[in-house]
Amino acid sequence: MIEIKNLFTDEIVYRFDGDSLAGAELPGANLESANLAGMDFTGANLEGAHLGVADLSCANLTYCNLKGANLTGANLVTANLSLARLQGARLASADLGDATLYKAHLENADAGSANFTGADLRLARLEGADFSYSFFTSVDVKGAIFDENTKFPMLFFDPEAKGAILAATR
Repeated sequence: MIEIKNLFTDEIVYRFDGDSLAGAELPGANLESANLAGMDFTGANLEGAHLGVADLSCANLTYCNLKGANLTGANLVTANLSLARLQGARLASADLGDATLYKAHLENADAGSANFTGADLRLARLEGADFSYSFFTSVDVKGAIFDENTKFPMLFFDPEAKGAILAATR
């Protein structure tokens, strides 16, 4: 059995039979401020879920559907979001330091002021995403696809020089 607790009150917000959340169907779930550190959500459906300020550090979110999810202020340090669908997700002020977003779909995501220090965004889809004021130190964007609507941080001068690909040139 898995019990998900609030980070601040230790109140149990969800109980699940079984020992994994891989493949779980949780669209629209309210997991704000939940302690989800290290959990396995491989292939889970969290579309439109509320995960603001949640601790998802070291979590496995590979193949996870997070379309339109609210991850504002979430801790995603070293989380694996490879092949995750984050279209339209809100990642503002989230900490994605050293996170893996290999081949993730971040189209139209709002990631303003998020920390991507050391993150792996190789081959990610970034069209229309907003990374304004985000921290992009040591970010790997080789093969990532962006377009004229993608907003990179001001100090991230030339995405193409760092290996990203402008969609119109593909």
